[in-house]
Formats: sequence, structure tokens, C-alpha cells
Amino acid sequence: MNYTQLLNAMKQASLFDLYRLNVAIRHEMENPVRVQGIRYSLREGSTVHYFDSEANKTVPAIVLQRNPKYVVVKNTLTGRNWKIPYYMLNLEGVDTDIQSGVKERLTRNHFSVGDSVGFQHDGVSMAGAIIRLNPKTASIMTTTHKRWRVSYNLLFKVIDGEFEQHIDLKQIAQEDLEETAE
Repeated sequence: MNYTQLLNAMKQASLFDLYRLNVAIRHEMENPVRVQGIRYSLREGSTVHYFDSEANKTVPAIVLQRNPKYVVVKNTLTGRNWKIPYYMLNLEGVDTDIQSGVKERLTRNHFSVGDSVGFQHDGVSMAGAIIRLNPKTASIMTTTHKRWRVSYNLLFKVIDGEFEQHIDLKQIAQEDLEETAE
């Protein structure tokens, strides 16, 4: 399924249309026949990928336990266990990236945590990695280890990731988890 085309079509829909689609999609996601099919295809110890809506990307995990409506997985990047619904699993390896058109404004849907991005500040080009996706802005850690909150439409994706060696995203993620726990 082409998510970019689907999102472009949804931009033409009214709020009621979106709500109605949401209800129909939710019913399909909770369809017992679909859930059962996925549940029976999984084995404990299987490697899977699930879509993390906060990071806006797929994350590798290991299946720990299967329940009637949920599956318990261990995120292999963070080591944390999560109880998630079966519909979050990307068993077919579907490409979840959303591409932007040439003149299209970039939104939260176009970015994921960990993406290399750049922006302009007072005529100076800044580069960094996204550490958090907020409703209207992205939290960026620059190569100089400064945090910025930048509007999505001011960001551009950076292809050359040489600066990534200066940013330890795992350390930043751990610090954020510790701050949240306090």
C-alpha cells in the first residue's frame, strides 16, 4: 500500500470522512479472524518489527508471549518489553516511509526519531538528529550537542550522515527515559 498516495487522498477528506474511515479501520484492526491469523503465525522467540507511533518508524523486537488480543515483545534496541496489539506488527515488511512531493510542506508524518535533518538559524546551517516528535515541532540534537525545537516545515532531510558519529542517540534516549521517570 502506498501511504503517500493514501495521505494525499485523505487531505481532500472532511473531518467526518476521516472519522468514518477511522471507525471502519478500527473494526478491521480488531477483526477476530485477522487477529487470530496473525497470532497463530507467530512463535515465541520470533523476530518481528512493529510500528512505533511515537518514533514514527518500525522497530525490531522479539516475541515473548502471545495473548488473545495482545502480544508481548522485547524491543531489541532498548531492551524494554511492550504489550502491543497485533495490528502494530509489520509482518510483511511493508515500507512505512512517507515521501514528500517537491513543493509539499513537510509534516510530522515525514520524519522519524533518529532521522538526520538540517535547518537554518540566523543564516547558519544547523544539522542534527531528531530525538523526539512533538505535535508541531521536532526536538533536534545538533552536532554541537545543543537541543532545538524546530517546526517541521523548516526542516530538511540530510542525506550525508557524517555528523551522526557525533551524536549518540542511544545515550540521548536513555537520558530522556530517565528524565521522564523522575
